[in-house]
Amino acid sequence: MALFKTKQTFHFEFEEINNVNTTLIESFEELCDWVESENKRLANSEGKGSVLVLKKGDRDEKVYSEVHIHFPFENDTEEILLPLVSSKGEKRKPEKEKQFVKEPIVEEKEPEKVAKKPLKSKSIKVKKERQPFKLNRLKFPLFVICASGAFASGAIFLPGILKPKYEILIQQQEYVKAVEEYPENKEKIEAILFDKGQEGISDLEKYVQQTDSLQSKFDLAYLKQNFEKVVDLKKEATTPIRKTALAVSYVKLGMIDEAYELNQELGSNRLKQLIVEAYEVKAIEALKALDLKTAEKIQDKIHQLTLQTKIDHVTTDLKEETNINNKLKDSSLSDEQKEESNKQLKQIQEKIEKIKKGVF
Repeated sequence: MALFKTKQTFHFEFEEINNVNTTLIESFEELCDWVESENKRLANSEGKGSVLVLKKGDRDEKVYSEVHIHFPFENDTEEILLPLVSSKGEKRKPEKEKQFVKEPIVEEKEPEKVAKKPLKSKSIKVKKERQPFKLNRLKFPLFVICASGAFASGAIFLPGILKPKYEILIQQQEYVKAVEEYPENKEKIEAILFDKGQEGISDLEKYVQQTDSLQSKFDLAYLKQNFEKVVDLKKEATTPIRKTALAVSYVKLGMIDEAYELNQELGSNRLKQLIVEAYEVKAIEALKALDLKTAEKIQDKIHQLTLQTKIDHVTTDLKEETNINNKLKDSSLSDEQKEESNKQLKQIQEKIEKIKKGVF
């Protein structure tokens, strides 16, 4: 019994072969067996392969249909090869069918439908009909969702929107708020407060009370001329302005050497002049005490002409006094010479007394 009742006969050829073992195929049934064999082989070896199967006419070599098979597959073999089977095409014969074939009775019948091998049953998911959405079901939840969304949006965006501008806070003298909102500007804000000077002491006091800033405590102590506290907080002098304030505090406390050393780092001309003046005062006090050594040591640092003149004057008077005293010790002096020397000594001693009073 022929598989295809067509005048044209067909054969099968392979192209685009990838990791499959091809063989000569003469019938659709052999093709089915070969496909099952290759599928099983590649499934067991966990391999992959593919091939293009062409159905060609024996006479015209025309391609009537084709199928691209990818191994391994889980579908039924005949389902995979279905594109090669037309309505008049071939179908794989059951093995036992030949034993029960009878001669067909010639009578008009409706053409028998070609029985297809039943496909593997597949579970079909039945979608439930979607119920129309009713808003009244979500009256309360919808309100909660909207309220929550509004709150969340506000929590995310409002802080950025409501955050006051730095310039406005400074204009309104909200210095503590400005530091809280813009901590990166802390040094700048504290400098603004310090630059207010004596007039800004009250603002600085409020700021210190609320922030407990050690740097601002340093600034406040300086503005209040509490120089001892400034020196106690000298570790907070980390900026040039605060270092200058510390140097001034040193000068005010008579710690001129410390101020001098600090200004070696700062290089401030105004501070240098202040230190020089302080050193001159100290040197004069030394000269008044006839302490030439201290005065000369100071002069070595400040190199002031006026101070050098005073030192020279005191040095000369002291040397002259010493010389006259040594002369009076000479027993060979006449009375007139002794009288003249005593007169000179008195004059020098009067000059020295004036020096002790700061008159040079």
